[in-house]
Amino acid sequence: MFNLALNGELPLFAYMVEDQKCRPDCTTTLGISPLIAACRYGNDPLVEFICARVPRAHLDHQTTSLGLTALINASGNGHESTIRILLSRGADTELKRSNGQTAIMQAAARGFADCVRVLVDAGADLSTRDGDGRTAVDLAVENDHADVAALLRALGAQTATQRLPNAEPAESVQARLRGDQDPQQQPTRGAPANAFEWVRAACVGLAVEWLCLGGMCGGQIDVQRVS
Repeated sequence: MFNLALNGELPLFAYMVEDQKCRPDCTTTLGISPLIAACRYGNDPLVEFICARVPRAHLDHQTTSLGLTALINASGNGHESTIRILLSRGADTELKRSNGQTAIMQAAARGFADCVRVLVDAGADLSTRDGDGRTAVDLAVENDHADVAALLRALGAQTATQRLPNAEPAESVQARLRGDQDPQQQPTRGAPANAFEWVRAACVGLAVEWLCLGGMCGGQIDVQRVS
C-alpha cells in the first residue's frame, strides 16, 4: 500500500482498497501512511481518493521519528494543489514535526512562495518558533529565499530577534547550531549516561524513515484488512 501510494498507482491502490478490503489508513512500522507517502510527490488524485475514505483525524497522523504529517510533507515538497486538498478536508496547519517546524515553516525554509501564500490564507501562525527558536521568516532568510522572506514580512511576519528584544545573539545561535560549546559551560544536568548510543539510535531511526519517504526502500507494511 505504501509503495503504491508513493508511486501514485491509483488504479492498483483503489483495487486493494475496494476489492481486497485493505485499509487506506494503514501505516508502516515507522508510522508512514499511504497519505503521507502520496503527498511527497503531490499525487493529487490519490490524495483525494484517500482523503475521501479515511477519518478526518487521520489527516493529522504523524510519522514515528520525524513527526511528519501529510500537510507538512506536501508543504516541504512544494505541492500547492495538494496542500489545498488537505486544507479543504480540515488538515491542521499548526502541528509540528520533531524539529518543531510547522507546515508553513517547511515551505518557507525550502522557498515555496505559493505554498506559503496558501497556508497564510488558511490562517497558519507566522509567529511560531521551531526547536532552535527560528520563525518562518528566519528560515527563509537562513536558506537564501529572499522572495519568501519579503512575502512573509509583507504579511506581518517577524524574525525571532525582532519579536524578542533580549533574544540570543545571532552569532551564539549559529555556534549552537554548529555544535560549538562554551568551555566555561557546565554539562547539562540529567544528560543520558550513554548519550552517544542514544544519538546513534535516533539517527538510525531518522535515516530509515527518510529513506522510506524517498522511495529508496519500502519498509515493512502493516496492512490491515477489514473483516
